[in-house]
Amino acid sequence: MGRPESSFKWFVYKSTHRDFVEEVEMSGISSLDRSTGSCSPRGHSTLAIMITRADQRVKCVVQQQTGKETVEVSDERVLDVQYSVTDTEVGVKVNEKFKETAEEILVRQGDSVRLTCQSRGNPEPIFSWSYLPLQGHTKGSGLNVLAEQPDLLLTNVTSNHSASYVCVATNFIRGKKQTETKTVRIIVKEKMFSNTRRLENESGFTNPALRYGMIVGTVLGSMILVLLISLLSVIIYRRCTRMEDRKYLVQYQGVKA
Repeated sequence: MGRPESSFKWFVYKSTHRDFVEEVEMSGISSLDRSTGSCSPRGHSTLAIMITRADQRVKCVVQQQTGKETVEVSDERVLDVQYSVTDTEVGVKVNEKFKETAEEILVRQGDSVRLTCQSRGNPEPIFSWSYLPLQGHTKGSGLNVLAEQPDLLLTNVTSNHSASYVCVATNFIRGKKQTETKTVRIIVKEKMFSNTRRLENESGFTNPALRYGMIVGTVLGSMILVLLISLLSVIIYRRCTRMEDRKYLVQYQGVKA
C-alpha cells in the first residue's frame, strides 16, 4: 500500500484597513519523514516572516490525498503584535454635521463643535484633550488638559473658545510610554450685529416699535445729509462759475479799452 502524499500551506492574515483583513498565502520550508512505518508520513514545515503591525493571525494547512479524497487539517495561532500609536486623526463635527478636517476650522459664535480623536496601536491607545489659547484671548496660557477621552464637545462657543486643541494618543510598549499628537485650531467668528444687539439690550431698546423708529430715523438722517452735501456742492459750483465770469469780463473790458 502506498503512502499518501502530504503538502503544507501557510496563510497570514493582515489588517490592511481599520475593518478589513486580507488573507495572504506564504511559502514555508517543508520536509517529510518517510522512515516511519505508519501510513501517513510525518513532516514539519517552518515559516519565517518579518512580523509587522498589520499581522493578526497565522494558519498552517496540511493537505493529504487519500485516493480521490483530500483530507485537510489546519492549525491557527493569533499574533499579539505590539506597536506604538500611529495614524492619529481628528474628526470634526459642527452642529452634528461632518466638516472637512483641516489644521484650522472656522466656526460661528453659538455653534456646537465635536472633536473626535482616532488612532491605531496595540495595546489600544488612550486619549486626552488639551488646549493652547490663542494670543489675545483670556483663557489662560500654556497647555491645559480638558478631558481624558476620545471625544471633546464644545457647546455654544464664544471667542474664548478660539484655541489650538491638541489630541494626545498614548499607549505603553514594554512599560515605555509612546505618544502621538494631532492639533486642530478652532477660530470662533462673532455673529454680525452681535455688538449692536448687546448695546440695544443694555440701553433698553428691545421694543420693536422703538427699534423700527431708530431704523427710520437713521435712514432719514442719511437722506438729509446727502441733500445738504448736494446743496453745498451746487452753491460752491455757482460761486466758482460767477468768479470765472467776472474774470473773463474784466479781461474783455481791458482789451476793449
